Amino acid sequence: MSDAQADLIFIGGRVRTPARESGFGQAIAVSGGLIQAIGDDEEIRDLAARAVAHGGTRDMSTDEIRALAVQAVDHAERVTVLLRRLSDLLAPAPQPGGDLS
Repeated sequence: MSDAQADLIFIGGRVRTPARESGFGQAIAVSGGLIQAIGDDEEIRDLAARAVAHGGTRDMSTDEIRALAVQAVDHAERVTVLLRRLSDLLAPAPQPGGDLS
């Protein structure tokens, strides 16, 4: 985790991970859309501080934030469609002579 840098951090949570002895972390560091580290709040804040010290962060404009929100909604909608398809595939097949209503 020492080489990781974070574009985005989430702190103050409860994150299940097999990488920690307790099975849980409090915070996540994300870079390039991928989880780079899971740890306690202090560890993850340190990653963010190192990124700032090396110029690895910047303020996003409102337009960039809106674009990311649109992408997140689009992704959520795609996931919803895939989950519905999966649910349909896993649903039991209708039995012959069964009620079709």
